Amino acid sequence: MNIKTETYNICKEIRKIELRNQVKNLIDKLNRSSEQDRSTDIDRSYYGYVARNQNVQFMGYLLVDEKRKEIEKNSPSKVPEIKLEEKELLKKAHYIIKYLNEKLTHSVLERVPNLKSILNPYSQFSYSEFSMDIKQIIDIGTFDNLIEAVSNCNVIKNINNTPNKLIQNNPSEKYLGVVLAFIKKIESYGVHNAPEGFKNLNFKKDSPEYILNQLLFSLMSFRKILENINQLTYQAFLMDKLVVLNDNNIINILENNTHMIGQGLTILIQPFASEIFTLPGDLILVRHNFSNINELCVIEGENISFNMELGNQVEFKLRTVDDNLNPYFGLINNI
Repeated sequence: MNIKTETYNICKEIRKIELRNQVKNLIDKLNRSSEQDRSTDIDRSYYGYVARNQNVQFMGYLLVDEKRKEIEKNSPSKVPEIKLEEKELLKKAHYIIKYLNEKLTHSVLERVPNLKSILNPYSQFSYSEFSMDIKQIIDIGTFDNLIEAVSNCNVIKNINNTPNKLIQNNPSEKYLGVVLAFIKKIESYGVHNAPEGFKNLNFKKDSPEYILNQLLFSLMSFRKILENINQLTYQAFLMDKLVVLNDNNIINILENNTHMIGQGLTILIQPFASEIFTLPGDLILVRHNFSNINELCVIEGENISFNMELGNQVEFKLRTVDDNLNPYFGLINNI
C-alpha cells in the first residue's frame, strides 16, 4: 500500500460519481468559448483563464467568483458572473478535496495544532469557510486506505518523531513562512539543480540542526504530497486518464538527472492533442522504453513552440514524484 496507488484508487471512484460529469461540463464551459461568444458578455473563457492560473484546483474558480469585481478593476476583460447552481457544483467538488485533506492531516494536527496552516494547501488564499455533507455524493469509506497509507509514510513518521516542544516553540506563521520560502527557493533553481544553501546544511544525526532540518523537510514534503493528491483528484474530475509522454510523442529526453532534492527531466515532445492543454502543476506520466523511464511527474515548466516545418513542439520541465507522491524524496532519503 502506498500513497500513489491509493490516490489512483480514489480517482477511479471520482470518475464514477454522478457529480463528476456535471463538474466536468461546467469547467469546460468556463474554460472555452465558441466563436460566436467571443468578445461578448457571455464569453466566460477569461473566468477560466484567471481561475486556472491560481493553480489551486476548484478553489481557483471559487476565488474568481468571490473576487470578480476586484479582478475586473485591474483587467480590461469582463469576468461574467456564474449561476448559483454552478457555484454550488464547484463548492461540492472543492469540499470533497477539502474533506479529504482534513482527514489526511487529522492525526498530526490533533497532536500539534500549530501546524494547521502549513498542512493546508490552500492556506495562502482567503475564502469564506463552508461545510457540506458529502456522504450523499461519495462513499467516504473510499478514503480509508489513503488515510492509512499517509499515516504510515516516512514523512509523517519524521513529523511524529519530532519532539512536541520543538514544534510548539514557534508559531504557525513562522513555520509556514520558512516552508514556503524553502519551496520557492527549490523551484527557482529548476528541476535539475538543488539550491547551494541546502548542500551546506548540517546532517549530523541527533544535532539540533539535524532535527530541525528533518522537521522542515518533512513539512515541505507533506505539503507537496497533499498538493499532488489534490491535483490528481481534480484531474480525475476533468479527464478519463492522465496525459502520457511515451515513445509515440517524445522527440528527445534532453536532460535526466538525480540530485539532492529528487529527479528532474526535460523532455521535448510532438503533441497530438491533450499534451498541449497541460499546465504547470498538472501531473503526467512518462513512459519511455528506450530510456527505461516510467515515472509520474509534476510539470514545473513548459515551453510551446510553433514551427512550419517541424510542427508544434512542447518542452516540459518535470519533477518526478515517488510512490508517496513526494517530489522532494531526495531530501527525505538524505536525513
